[in-house]
Amino acid sequence: MDFGGYNSQPNHNNVLKAYQNPIFRPTEKEEVRNMYRNVKIQYNITRDENTRLRTQVKNLDLDLQKKEKEIENLTLKLHQQNYMHAGSAPITQKTNYLESFLVQQLKR
Repeated sequence: MDFGGYNSQPNHNNVLKAYQNPIFRPTEKEEVRNMYRNVKIQYNITRDENTRLRTQVKNLDLDLQKKEKEIENLTLKLHQQNYMHAGSAPITQKTNYLESFLVQQLKR
């Protein structure tokens, strides 16, 4: 069976004939081994990706908690500063605008 030269592409018919030849055809046991190996490789890849994604989600969750706490602290400081300057006067529209701007900037 001729598969061609060093750089030539094998003819599809020749490959099919070689596979059908009992000498080149893998046995059922070899096919099962190959299938098992492929499934095991795919399982390991999926498990590693799952671990990586879980770690990423955990890190993002921690970052989100830190930012939310920082936003709460800054908002509280802003309210305290406004109450100190204006006494116990209600929050003005300007303060609401600054607060919403601050919140938007910190969420980015």
